[in-house]
Amino acid sequence: MRQIHLCSMLVAMLIAGPAMAAWTPSGYDPALEMLDIKYTLDFSVETDPGEPWSSVGSGVIGRNAIAPFRLDLRDGVMMAGMYDITFMARVNTPGGTGPNGQNNNQNANQVTHILPNSPPALNSMMPDGSAFGGTALWLASGAFLKGEAPETNHWSEPLNTGTWIDGTTRAATATAGMRGPYVTVPVLTDETTVMTFYFSQDIYVPSHVLDVNEDTGATTLAPSHVRFGIYMERGSGTVAWPNGIHTYGLDLTTDVWHRVEARVTVMTNGGELASSSDDTGWVTVEYYLDGVLRSTVTEQTLIQGGSPGYTNNSGDVRLSWGTYVERGNQNGFAPELYITNIVMAEVNAIPEPMTMSLLALGGLALLRRRK
Repeated sequence: MRQIHLCSMLVAMLIAGPAMAAWTPSGYDPALEMLDIKYTLDFSVETDPGEPWSSVGSGVIGRNAIAPFRLDLRDGVMMAGMYDITFMARVNTPGGTGPNGQNNNQNANQVTHILPNSPPALNSMMPDGSAFGGTALWLASGAFLKGEAPETNHWSEPLNTGTWIDGTTRAATATAGMRGPYVTVPVLTDETTVMTFYFSQDIYVPSHVLDVNEDTGATTLAPSHVRFGIYMERGSGTVAWPNGIHTYGLDLTTDVWHRVEARVTVMTNGGELASSSDDTGWVTVEYYLDGVLRSTVTEQTLIQGGSPGYTNNSGDVRLSWGTYVERGNQNGFAPELYITNIVMAEVNAIPEPMTMSLLALGGLALLRRRK
């Protein structure tokens, strides 16, 4: 049935021609390549019945055991100002020793501000010109019930804990992040494999006022920095940032949606030995922001000798996207962000016209025999 479906699609492509898209994905040539969509996520479906804020079952995994929350503006359950979020920074500890036994010349992560959540407006304009449907993932270093956030300027429990929107009592976290479902690139003995993937997501960072000067009325705004990058791993180990790739920092204009894209090409070779000792590989990542190429990075020793610090040095290579924010004074990370329209696809070459014609004719013949 898969072959019949493929041939039918080829026939349709030859008859109808290429479809026009409102947004042309960056980093690939639609005349020579096509996208094989592996998954899309817009979080419009509640995956954890009875818990509309839960992202459980969405396929997205939280970093540091802090799962991102699901935003749904359609039913009025989650609106602007309904929750408190925390903004953290490193603050000098007053004498003695700080958390984890550091001395008073070091800094400790503390909540310095309590801010109201500020989600994007329903029907706000997306990067492709469409209207925001009201559902996204919400990521913050602390997402608390109104009035239940931790006190500011404390690093020790219980004063640095509060009640999160899921009802749990815990501290704000210095790092909050998420990653998506992974895809696999095989590592085969004495064989070279090259695969290219496309990752995309729409990101919204709201503006927040941290302080107001009483004399001049001047405001200090919260930063808008977030990080987006590619996680990788071998076998069943925990995916991580590979050396040389790491993440791409984004200083985003607030209160508007942005589209972040990455084209990732991975090469693996399992070497001549059955063991993984002579495995080799490389990965190149192109990062795009709002359709403009911003950075190209290459890691030449992807799997040789465990160069990226993988927890497992054998098996296939797995990769996925990751997005995160950190405490306030490290590159000025945003207090919160919203993500939707996540796309992951494999980039494949379009067969030459003669090959397409032969495949289509073969498909028609196959369909005729099936009838």
